[in-house]
Amino acid sequence: MADSVNRLKFRVDFRLIPPVALSMLLGSWIIVMESHTDRFLFLIIILAPFYYLGAEILARKIFVDSSGLVIKKLLRTTQISWADISYIDSLRSGRKVFLIIECSSYKPALLTNTLGQFPALVHSIIQRLPPDKVSDSAIELANNVPNKYGPMIQAWAVCLMLGAILLGKLLGYA
Repeated sequence: MADSVNRLKFRVDFRLIPPVALSMLLGSWIIVMESHTDRFLFLIIILAPFYYLGAEILARKIFVDSSGLVIKKLLRTTQISWADISYIDSLRSGRKVFLIIECSSYKPALLTNTLGQFPALVHSIIQRLPPDKVSDSAIELANNVPNKYGPMIQAWAVCLMLGAILLGKLLGYA
């Protein structure tokens, strides 16, 4: 994307980063402590999906500029030009909200309100598209995004659980 001066960058909500990073660190410490036991391989197998999810959360970035969107995830990047977007819609399930970007040449892209500054991201996308490509629910979403605390609470719960396991191991209970 050539327009790097006016490029907007969006990441996962910054409040989600500390518990995710700390959970990954605590899990690594537990794995190192179990490296000489029979449980080592079991822990690697159990924690591998969580490490991938954590890395995916920490690596996720959305760039918006005059030519379109770039959605960067851990192992993949999708570039969507404004001309390729055929329709924008939204879906709400409780406090979780999805912005659905339908494209003519790609599968739909989903953006959720776990992204920091999600209302600004939605506004930035909607303002660059003609009105006939934007659903009424997407416009409503831009004006009324619910706060979402579930992922943050879940991340801190995992962090506390891994901390308790590590503390138990250090105190000789495991």
